[in-house]
Amino acid sequence: MDFDAAGNLVATNYGPGTLEIYSRSACHLRTINLPFRKCSNVHFLNDSSGRLLVTEHENNAIWCLEYGESGQIQYGWG
Repeated sequence: MDFDAAGNLVATNYGPGTLEIYSRSACHLRTINLPFRKCSNVHFLNDSSGRLLVTEHENNAIWCLEYGESGQIQYGWG
């Protein structure tokens, strides 16, 4: 899981193959369907591109997806 710049939680849902987005107050905001089912990790790239990396276990691959918003600045990015 990771956080976008607005502070929303982005979490993988292994099985249905989705990203679940939750607000700071734990309200479910939306679901993003992925092209695979067995996703396990998500992490934003440390730039302002709005891209994130998702690991999956059907093809044993790492996918780079367009999210549309940057990730939250993390320790060590500066």
